Amino acid sequence: MLLGDRVVALPGERIAVDGVIREGSTSVDESMLTGESLPVDRHPGEKVATGALNTTGRIVIETTAVAATRCCEDRSPGRGRTGRQGADPAAG
Repeated sequence: MLLGDRVVALPGERIAVDGVIREGSTSVDESMLTGESLPVDRHPGEKVATGALNTTGRIVIETTAVAATRCCEDRSPGRGRTGRQGADPAAG
């Protein structure tokens, strides 16, 4: 996923990206993010957040933030996942 990519969210789906609505309108349940118990209406040009529940309409979201997904790819050869290089061999 790259910045500027567009993602479709259908009613009943969790919103998969942080972004701005470019097409469609909906009500979004943001209770897990904000504690607000009532869904909030969202329209083109308004922001939505990852994890919110799209409750009523089909929307197209333009991605404005991308999570880092790379982990440990640049690790030095011979190092374990914990990075404990040179641990005491007698410790077993």
